[in-house]
This record gives sequence, C-alpha cells and structure tokens, in this order.
Amino acid sequence: MYERSKKKEEFMKKFIALILSCIMSLSLVTIFSSCKNKKLSGEKNLNHQFIYTETDKWLIKDGQTDYKIVMPTTISAELGYAKDELVRIVKEATGVTLPVVTDAGKTHTENVKYISLGETSLLQSSGITINKEKLHRDGLRIITKDDTIYIAGGSDVAVLYGVYDFLKIHFNFETYSYDCYTLDKNVKAEKLLNFDVTDIPDIQYRQRRGTMNPSTQEIDDQMFAYRMRSLDAYGNLMLPIHTGHTINSPVKSDHNSLHYLPKEEYEKAHPKFYSSDGSQLCYMARGDEAERDIMTTKCAEKIEESLRFYPAEEYPQYIAVQLGIMDMAPLCNCNACEDFAMEHEGAKSATIVRFMNEVGKKVNDWMALPENAAYARKNFQYMFFSYADASVPPFSIEEDGTIHIKDDVKPIEGVNVVPFCAMSGFDYGKPFDSETNQQPAEYFSAWGKVYKNSWAWSYGAFFNDYMMFYDNYSFYSDYYKFLKENNYIFTFPQIQDDQRGAYTGFFTLANYICSKLAWNVSLDVNDLIDAYFDAMYKDAADIMQEVFTEYRLWFGVQTAKQGWSSSSTSTTVSTAPKYWSYGFINGMMIRFDRAYEAISVYEKDAELYTALKHHIDMEWLNPAYVAICNYRDYYTETEYSALKKNYKMLIGELGVTRIREFVSIDSTLESL
Repeated sequence: MYERSKKKEEFMKKFIALILSCIMSLSLVTIFSSCKNKKLSGEKNLNHQFIYTETDKWLIKDGQTDYKIVMPTTISAELGYAKDELVRIVKEATGVTLPVVTDAGKTHTENVKYISLGETSLLQSSGITINKEKLHRDGLRIITKDDTIYIAGGSDVAVLYGVYDFLKIHFNFETYSYDCYTLDKNVKAEKLLNFDVTDIPDIQYRQRRGTMNPSTQEIDDQMFAYRMRSLDAYGNLMLPIHTGHTINSPVKSDHNSLHYLPKEEYEKAHPKFYSSDGSQLCYMARGDEAERDIMTTKCAEKIEESLRFYPAEEYPQYIAVQLGIMDMAPLCNCNACEDFAMEHEGAKSATIVRFMNEVGKKVNDWMALPENAAYARKNFQYMFFSYADASVPPFSIEEDGTIHIKDDVKPIEGVNVVPFCAMSGFDYGKPFDSETNQQPAEYFSAWGKVYKNSWAWSYGAFFNDYMMFYDNYSFYSDYYKFLKENNYIFTFPQIQDDQRGAYTGFFTLANYICSKLAWNVSLDVNDLIDAYFDAMYKDAADIMQEVFTEYRLWFGVQTAKQGWSSSSTSTTVSTAPKYWSYGFINGMMIRFDRAYEAISVYEKDAELYTALKHHIDMEWLNPAYVAICNYRDYYTETEYSALKKNYKMLIGELGVTRIREFVSIDSTLESL
C-alpha cells in the first residue's frame, strides 16, 4: 500500500539471499517436521462416518424443491438456529426457500418429502433409533429413510451441527472466519442422498475463545462459534463457587481454593489450613489429621452450598466443580507436604489428589441422602488444577501400561476426581513430539490414563504481545490426537483468548485449525492450511502463504538464536529491535503490496473485495507495528505518518481491542 524506492527493493533482495544462507546453515527441520512430514495415525476414526450414496430422486430440480423442513411444535434456541441456518444457506446456494412446518399430526410416511430436524413426531414414528449415550451431547446422525432426511443428535445443538454437515456435503459449506465461508452458488439441481452419517466430536467439550465471541450483531458474527463447533466455556460447565455465602456474591470457578476457605473467615481459628507462605491452602493441614478433616468437610459444604443454589434440573449444564490452586503461587513446602510428596514420586500433587478424593466422597454421600435428591448430579466431576507445582502425577506408569499408585491417592470408585491439566511446561513453539516436550507429554498422558475424562488447558502465543506471530502449528498438529488417545474430554487452547474483533499474526488460522482438530483429530493440518488460504485470500493465497512461511522461518531462526522455550510466551517481541531487521520487515511489506494488487480484480464486487482486503489488513498490522516501533528512520516523514495513520484506521475498522492479554490497545494508539 506504500510505494517503496528501488533502493529499498535492492536491499530486500540482498536480505533474502542472506537470510536463506543463514537458514540453510541452521537445523530448522524440527520447526516444520510435524506439519510437513508427520502423518496422523492411519487407524480409522469411527467417530466420523460419512456414508451416503446418490439416489435417482431429487432434492432440488430446475431451481425448485418439494421438500419442507419439519420442526417440533416447541423448539429451543439452538433448534431455531438450525432451522434458520438451513433456510438461509440453502437459499444462498440455490435461490430456493425451504418451507417450514411443525410436526403436529404428522408421522413418517413413505413418499412425503421432509427434512426433519430434531426429535419430531416423524422421527419417533420412523423406527430410527438415536443412541444419545453414544453420541454424547454434540454427536449427530443424518439418516435418509424413504424420501425423508432425518437430522438428529445428542442435543439440539448437535442438530445444528448436523445441518452444517448436510450443507457441507451438498453445497461445500465451510467456515473459516466470522466473515468468510465457502459455498457453491447457483445450484439448480441436487440429487437426494441416501445418508447414513455419524459424526461425533473426538473431544467432547471445546472452549469458545477470542474472536469467536461476537463483536457485532451481524448474523455471520453471531453464528461464528456455532459454525466452528466451539461453544463451551469452562466456567459455564463448572458449578459456580461463590466468594461469600449468598448466590449474589462474586463467583470464581478456576483458581478458587482460597474462596473455599477464605483467610478472613478461618485463619485465626485454623492457621494450619494455609500454606507456609499463606498464598495457597496446605492440603495436609501441616500434618494435623483432625484439622485436615475439618478442611475437607468445610470444602465439601461449600460445594453442597452451591449445589443447593443451582438445582440439577434447573442447571443441568454444570458437570463439574473446581477446587483450584491459586495462580502464580507456590504450593506449600511444610514438612508434612514435602514428606507426603516424597512418598508419591516426589509429586506435590499427591496432597491435592488425596484431599479431593475425600472432598468428593463427602459430597457424594451428601447427594445420596433422600432429602438432597433435587441437588444430586450423575457422574459429577471434582476437579483440581494439574498446573505449575502440581503438574507431576503422584504415580508412575511402565511402558507395558502397569500403573504404580499408592492406595491413599488411588481413585475411589464412584468419586470422579479429575485433573484440569494446564501444562505450562510444554514448549508450544516446537513440535509436540520433540524431545523438549517429551517430559510434559508423559505427565499429560499419565494423568489421562489414570483419570478418565480429564480436561486440558493449553497455550501457544506471546501473551504480552498480541501483535506478534507465534508458530504453534507444529505443536497443535499432533496435540489433539494425543488428547483423544489419552481420554481427555475438554480442550481450551488459550492462545489469544482475550482478543476481540480481529487477530493479527495468523491467529485466525490458528483458531480455525484448533477448532477443526478438536472435532476431528484425523484431519490433515496441511489440507486445512491450504483450504484456509484459498478461502480467505483467493488470488492472493500464494502470496499470503509466502508471508506465513516467512514468519515460520523467522520464528525458527529466533527460537534457535534466542533460546526460546516454554517461558518465551511471556516475551514482548514486536517492540524489541534485536528480533528484527529492516530488510525482513520491508520484504514483508512488499509482499503485502503484491497481495493487495492480486485482489484488485475483485474491486467491482465491493462486498467481496472489502472482505478480502480486511483479511490481508489483519496480517499487515503485524509488520506495520514492528516498522512503526523500530524503523522510524527508514521512512520519510510522509511515509511514516501514512503508515501510522493506516495502522490506527485498520485497528478501528477491524475492531482489534487488545495489545496484550487483558490490556486495551487504546493507550498504544494514543502514543503513536
């Protein structure tokens, strides 16, 4: 977008030759090995069976249809979304508006043409059985019987996901961003398909994050998280724990152990409840068994209090409760805690596991009382953070699968204690199977094998620098397969979770890949990347892939040069000259000029051109910010002012809100 002199272009050519020479001399194979060479397991994934054949009948013929959508008489919001999305997207693809009727007085009939959504009277009379236990909440079936297509699932939101599968199969509907999806258009004829589709997510619960939280009232923005099948928030799945003893007091669902036993309420009478430095609980009560029994009772009563606040029938979404260690604070190092850890593989988590077993047992006993039937929850999980000092499991597993675990930390039958594993020890900038990640992967695997249905929290961004690219692709390409193999049911890839409006640094791509792999771990990352670039950039796809690849090379060089490791996620990169050269940034800006030129062929289609330009604009923000912060002297006053003006304008147009995690971008814009 900015003209550059021939002198600058010659500088760039010399820079490319130099950087290629440097790259050839570095061992960067591991940076790309997972994405370019590794193959996902060839084992058939039975969760995703897309079986269908073409019939000699028509769904749509000559731009018309005899099909109607049938809905239950009473519908949920999610079922309403399923109907609206089906009507809206079929109309966009074909020009046909599908009529909608209720199931009142209707049963399955051989020659009647319906698309049945959810638990209609047609489905109930069809003889089709939907195994909801196997499907869980989000799994779906698409089945054709006679002339009727049935889309059903474990819940109404699963029906919506079934609609998306139906649209993908018939019209190539695929979503990449809140303002970008692919869809066949001007379809005038489409055969009826004989469906026998089963599609069950490999990871049962998938966190909504970042820009999947809508910033506008636009339909595509509002539906983006649904289309990415990432609707969960761990706080919405966990029973709220209140800081006080009323339902109106503040809620803390994650790092909340001191809210169970607030110091102002208990410390004077029970000082042994707290760790040696007072920042955590002491899960051993300093070795005082009587005090520890009081602690577990008080914590159980806190959970019981919330179970009364939120009866199961009224609040069925709460499947777990967390008693989580406080963040950024060491666990207790009193003699009792140290000694107990040494008896259990040196793992401080042992004190928490035993504590949670006892708390869970007390709550289960309370729920089993007849007078508490309204508050009882089936398969309720008692969760603790396997994080920081509590990362190491208190047991060992041999290569043949033999588990060595002492009775006092062994899972109790019927008490569903599970870890929420937040492995900060992973280096998310290296391949998942790299030597660096071997130890944390072993811990992660061990937790999942002993505690079925564990939860996972992961990272992979510069949290102090939201303008910056971070190469987490080699890590996440294998991560989700690992979660599935080790019995994890929840995933939260935090990356740039706090950002709203738009990302830069290709985090829209990272968001897309994480969402797709969490649903189906068997997908090929390279195919996903290629499809993303084709959809998001059209004629500029190859150029933008060059930009992406150059950033991956840059990240690999800096990883080797700076010794970046798991702690590098706290680094601020954009404003530090040591990570950059003008030649690299100028070369990036030249590539962006080429990308903008490549999409100029779409200028007559204002809506499409604006969308494509904004997709490029998002990534332009990254090198532009580096240039503004580090290379003032390389621009004329006019060029530099124009650069800053465009940067500020695009931040506003795209709706970017954060410069770093939890920090608004406003003050940064004011300082430029």
